[in-house]
Amino acid sequence: MRERTDYLGRDGYTWWIGEVENIKDPSEIGRVQVRILGWYTGHKTKQAYTKELPTKVLPWAQVLLPTDKAQTKSVGSTTGLQPGAWVMGFFLDGDEAQLPIVMGAFRGFQTKEDPKKKTTTADGTVAEELKTESPTKKDLAGNERNDGNPYPKKQTSTPAQPGAPGGEEARGVISAAEETLPGNAVTNPTKPPVEKQSIADGVAGPSGEGFSTDLERMLTELGNMAATLASGPGGFISLATGKKIAGDKVMEHMGKIMNFLAGGIAGILAPLKELLAKLIAEVVGKIVQIISSFVPLVVINTIMMFLEMIFDIFCMKKPMWLGLVQAAISDVSAFANNIASQIVDKIADKLKGVDSAVKGVTNRILSGITKTMNRVKDIAGDVIAAVDMAKGIAGQARALGSTVQSIFEFDFTQLNWAGLIKLLFALLQAFFKKDCGRKIKRPKSKSWYPLIGTTECNNVNEAIVGTPYASYDDAVTGSGNSGSYIDQMFSKINVNLMEVVTQLNGAKEINDATPGIEKQIKQGPGGVTSFQDGHGNEHKNIPNNETKIVAKDKCETIKGNYVLTVEGDFYLKVMGNYQEEVTGAKNDNASQGPQAKSKGSSKKADKTEAKSDLDAQAIKSTQRFDSQTGTGKKSTKISAAGTDVTSSLDTGGADKSSTRKKNKKQDMINMVHIQQTERDQYFKALPGGHFYPVDEIPFHPEADEQGRVPWGSQLSGNLEDKKEQKSASRKEGDHDIAYTGDVSIQGAKVKITAINSLAFNSQTIKSEANTIENVASGEITNEANWISSFLNSGRFEIVAVFNPLKALSGQFTFVNGAIIDITTDLPIPGLAPPTQTRICLGTSMPASMNDIIMGSTAGVHSTFIASPTGVIAEFVPTGALLNQVATGLIHTGVGTGYMATGCGLGPHQVYGLPLLLN
Repeated sequence: MRERTDYLGRDGYTWWIGEVENIKDPSEIGRVQVRILGWYTGHKTKQAYTKELPTKVLPWAQVLLPTDKAQTKSVGSTTGLQPGAWVMGFFLDGDEAQLPIVMGAFRGFQTKEDPKKKTTTADGTVAEELKTESPTKKDLAGNERNDGNPYPKKQTSTPAQPGAPGGEEARGVISAAEETLPGNAVTNPTKPPVEKQSIADGVAGPSGEGFSTDLERMLTELGNMAATLASGPGGFISLATGKKIAGDKVMEHMGKIMNFLAGGIAGILAPLKELLAKLIAEVVGKIVQIISSFVPLVVINTIMMFLEMIFDIFCMKKPMWLGLVQAAISDVSAFANNIASQIVDKIADKLKGVDSAVKGVTNRILSGITKTMNRVKDIAGDVIAAVDMAKGIAGQARALGSTVQSIFEFDFTQLNWAGLIKLLFALLQAFFKKDCGRKIKRPKSKSWYPLIGTTECNNVNEAIVGTPYASYDDAVTGSGNSGSYIDQMFSKINVNLMEVVTQLNGAKEINDATPGIEKQIKQGPGGVTSFQDGHGNEHKNIPNNETKIVAKDKCETIKGNYVLTVEGDFYLKVMGNYQEEVTGAKNDNASQGPQAKSKGSSKKADKTEAKSDLDAQAIKSTQRFDSQTGTGKKSTKISAAGTDVTSSLDTGGADKSSTRKKNKKQDMINMVHIQQTERDQYFKALPGGHFYPVDEIPFHPEADEQGRVPWGSQLSGNLEDKKEQKSASRKEGDHDIAYTGDVSIQGAKVKITAINSLAFNSQTIKSEANTIENVASGEITNEANWISSFLNSGRFEIVAVFNPLKALSGQFTFVNGAIIDITTDLPIPGLAPPTQTRICLGTSMPASMNDIIMGSTAGVHSTFIASPTGVIAEFVPTGALLNQVATGLIHTGVGTGYMATGCGLGPHQVYGLPLLLN
C-alpha cells in the first residue's frame, strides 16, 4: 500500500478510458461527464449501470486544452467534444476518482446493431438532444451512420472495417458523390466546375460566340444541378454534399436562362432589322428621287409614307422573334420539368441523359435562330426584287394622281448625270468617307475555365496546353477513366497525405499534399467553398448570396484580365464622383431584349391530387374531343407513332370492370390527343413560332406547352415584355463629351432636342437625306460668303399663305451687287420650257409690281430679246399704261415691220414742241 501525501502527482497515476455522455456543463467552462469503463459500468448491462449510476451522478471532468492558444479569460479555444466521443484521461485525485481529467480523444471502431445510435456505452439521452445534421456522418441516402470507419477522409478509398471487404457508407470528408459528380456551385461546391465560361463581346454582343457558350453552360449547370437534388422534409438536399439547398434553385436558374434567351435572341436578330431597314430605305430613296424630279412637296410627302415600313420593322407590334423566344422558353421549361420530375435513385443513371438533353435544347434554339435569320434574308431579297418591279410600284404610285402616270415608262434610275453636280457630290462624298483607318477590335480572349483563367483558345483541349494541368493523364480530353483535370485532382488523392478538419455544422477544411495535385479546400456550413491548388490558383463556389460591407477603402489591382458575368441584373450606385479610365478601347453592346421570368415549383405535385386532376382532365378532354370529331377514336398521330402512349398510364382504382377500364383508357387517349393539339395550336399562334423546330421537343404525351404533367414539377416561363426595352442615360447638369477621332451615330430614329439652344461648329457640315425639313416658329438666319444650291428639279416656296396672323409678310432680298436669273433648256431639255413668270394676285387690296432704279448716277432698265424673233407685250384690261421721262428721251421704233399707236374709243393725244412727223 502506497503512503499517501498531500501533493498532487505523488498519490499514484490512475488513468482511464471512457465515452463522453454529457457536455451540458452548468458552469459553462467546458467540462464533460464521461462514462468511464469499469468505474461507471462494472460488469452489468447498459440498462443496469445507467440506472444504477445515472448521468447526473457522474463527476464533471476538466478537459485539457491545446497550448497553441492563449487559453486565458475569453481568449483561446473551447472543447469541441460531443456525446459519443471516446476519450482518455486520469484522476487528478488518484484512487479517490472524483476529479477526472480528459487528456485527449481517440478514434475507435464502433460496431453496433443499430448504426443510428450515437453512443456505445454511454447513455444516449443527451446525445439525442444535441444531435446535429452533419452531412459527413450520413450516407448518400441521407441516413446517419455511426458505424464503420470512424473517420473516412475519402469515401471511395476508405474501408468500412480494417481488412474487411466493402466500402464505407458514411460520406466522410470527400464523399463518392462529391468526387465523381460534376462540380456545381449549388449542389457540389466542393469541386470546381469544368464548363466553358464565356467572355463579354462588346462589339458583336450575343451575335458572337458567347451566346451558344453561355446557353450550353447554363443548361448544363441546370441539368447537373437538378440531377443531383433530392427533395427533403424542409426543402431540397444536395445528393453530393448532403447539405440543405436554400430556395428552389431549379426554378431560379431556369428563370435566368429564359431571361438570357429573351435578350440574347433579340440582340442576335437586331442586325437583321438594320438590313431590312437599309434595303427599304434604298428602295424608297430611289422612288423619291424619281418622283421628286417631276412634282414637288405633295408626292414626296406621300411617297415618304413608305418609310413607316422601316419604323414598323424596328417597332413592330408583334416582332418576329417573339414566337421564337417563347418557343425556346417552352423548350427550356420542358427540359427543366423533365429533369426535376425524375425519381432520384441512381445518380449515375440520372446524369447519363443530361449531356444529350442539353445538346438537344441548344441545337433546337440555335436552329430556330438560323431559320429566322434565313427567312429575314429571304425577305431582304424580296425587297431588292421590288426595285426591279418598277411597274408594280408605279401601279400604287399612279393612284396618287394623274401627274405621275407615266413616270415609270423609263428606268430613270439608270441615267448617268456626268455633270458638275455629280462631280461636286463625288468630291464631297470622297472627303466625308475618309477616315484614319482605325479598327474595332473584338476580345482577344474567347473564354475562361476555373483555375486556368482566360484563354484565347476555343476549347479546353487547347486551353489546357501549357498549363500545369496538361501533365495529367487524359486531362486534355477528359475521355479516360480519370476524367477531366478537375476530376483527377480528386480521384488521385493520397489519403495518407491529407490533413482534414470537419465541424458539426458541416464545415470542413482539407489540406492535401499529394504530389502534383496539392490543394486546400475550405468549405463553410452552407457550401461556400474556396479551392486553392498548388500552383497559386483559386476558385470559389458560393451556392447562394455573397454580401459584403467595406467600412472604408477597397483597393484591388488585377494584373491580368478581369471577367465578370452577371446572369441577373447589375446595379452600381456611386454616392460620390465616378471616375473611369480606359487606356485601350471601350466597347459596349446592349441587346435591350425583353425580360422573361419563371414561376411554379420544381417539387413534384401531390400524387393523390395529381391522379384526381388527371382523371378529371381526361374526362374533359374526351368531351372536347367528341365535340370536335363526333367520335372517340384514337388520334391518327398516336396511331402513326406505332406505340400506345397510354400503355404505361396508371388507370387503376376501385373500378374492376373491364368496360370501365376500357373507357378510362380511351379517356386518356383522347386527353393525350387534345394535349398535343393544344400544344400545336399554341406554337402556331406565336408570331414567328413556326421558325422553331417544335416537333423536335421531347414533350411527354400528356404535357402542356411548358412540359408540365399533372404528377410532375410545375415549372413554366413567359415573356414579361412584348417588345425590346429602351435604355436611358440621364445627366443632371452640364455634361462635356470630347472625342479626338471620328464619331458615328446611327439609329432607326435619331432626335436631338435642346431646351435652350443647339450649336454645330465644324469646318464642314453635311446633311444628306431623301427629304430635309427646316421648321422654325421664329426666324431662320443664314450667314455665309456664298450659298450654292444645285437643284435637280426646281425650287418651290410658299410664303405666308397659311399664316392667319401675319402683320408684315413677303420676300425681302437686299443684294449689294448684281442679281442674275437665267432659265435654260440646256444641257437636256425638260418638260417645261425655259420661262420666267412673275404674278401679283390681289383680291382684297390693290396688287402692284414695281421696278425702281435709284442712285446718284445714271441708271438703266433694259429689256432685250436676243433670240431671232420674240415679243414684248404689256397689257392692261382697264387702267393706265404710263411711260414717262422727266428729262430725257423716249424712243419707240420698228426697224422693219409695222407699228400702230392709237385709241380704239377715245381721244388720242400727241404733243410736243416742235412736233416732228416723218
